[in-house]
Amino acid sequence: MTIAALEALTFGLGRLIEAADNAGHRLCLLTGNRDVYRHELAHLDPTALDVIDLDTTDESACAAALATVPDLRGLINSTDTWSVPGADLAAELGLPGPDPNAVRLLRDKSRVRDLLHQTGLSRGGALTVPADPSAADDILREIGLPAVLKDSAGTSSRNVWPVRDERQLHTALADAAERSFNGRLFAEPFFSGPVYSAETLSWEGGTRLLGVLSRQMSPEPSVREEAAAFPVALPAPELDLIED
Repeated sequence: MTIAALEALTFGLGRLIEAADNAGHRLCLLTGNRDVYRHELAHLDPTALDVIDLDTTDESACAAALATVPDLRGLINSTDTWSVPGADLAAELGLPGPDPNAVRLLRDKSRVRDLLHQTGLSRGGALTVPADPSAADDILREIGLPAVLKDSAGTSSRNVWPVRDERQLHTALADAAERSFNGRLFAEPFFSGPVYSAETLSWEGGTRLLGVLSRQMSPEPSVREEAAAFPVALPAPELDLIED
């Protein structure tokens, strides 16, 4: 039996192999660039997994490759970039996986911000704007400052601009006009403070809180996630509130 991975994180491949093996499966990695995993592959037994080299941005090519994998039982994905095609492929092949429509929603940062705002879980919503300095007035009127401009389908903190005054806003919009986007540019309120995330696992209609993760961010303007701690030792009442 085989579990396929549509790309993976740049670390932890060995643990994926171990987890698959413990469950009685063999891991098969589909990748468009195996050099991304060069460090881990150099320290792994070459026979520990199968690697299929192909253009992983080509969903048809991935479907054709997966159709040749013997006794395929599952398709996993741990990256934002391939979350939507991964969900689509799993559904197409009749494999267990998340609802593709739910994944599309979660992959759209502006829709998520609006949904959180509508349900009372965020103090502000999102505003889709053109990547042009002419959008400044709408942002000032609808969102205010400080604000954040970002790609609705961005990853790895690329195409993210924190802005605190009108000069920074016009500079960010001018910069955005020269960029390409995976999604579309939008603005949202800037929330200051530590960055936490609730790590959950959802299955068959139920969601379980695994723990809370904290992140250490690099200085602006890059704001990369440079370190993480898990689980955060929160007081029990706060953890119970998050779980509820």
